[in-house]
Amino acid sequence: MANATVRRGVRVFSAYLAAVVMTYVLASVAVTQWNLASLTQMGYEVDAGTRLLTTGQDLLGLAPAYGLMVAVALAIALPVASGIAHFVPTLRGFGLVSAGFVAIACVHVILQQATDVSAIAATRTFGGLLAQGLAGGVGGYLYYLMRRT
Repeated sequence: MANATVRRGVRVFSAYLAAVVMTYVLASVAVTQWNLASLTQMGYEVDAGTRLLTTGQDLLGLAPAYGLMVAVALAIALPVASGIAHFVPTLRGFGLVSAGFVAIACVHVILQQATDVSAIAATRTFGGLLAQGLAGGVGGYLYYLMRRT
């Protein structure tokens, strides 16, 4: 019995950790590419090497603050969605994807409202906020897939 409980706990934590990493990587890459697209709209030329280097630097540079925000947001949203899914198991996948999307989008909206500053410049536009939410949705989907098995 204890062995099964430990295995379940490891599986849940592994799924959560994978969801956080996936969400963070996709969100960070989206932010970088969004910002670089803004530069190209202003007339600057950004080559593939610069895009790759900047993406790598942002993955490392955003990790302490933004990675923690993603981890906390998903630590709240995914267990709540999983709990609700016990009552409506046919909507479990939809619920977890939605929870990831809403959690990451809400982080940005709450920060904007609380501090009157957008922590991530790309989220000042609807498209940038949508991209961040989609990253959370993909993380929620990965969590769903890993928990199913």
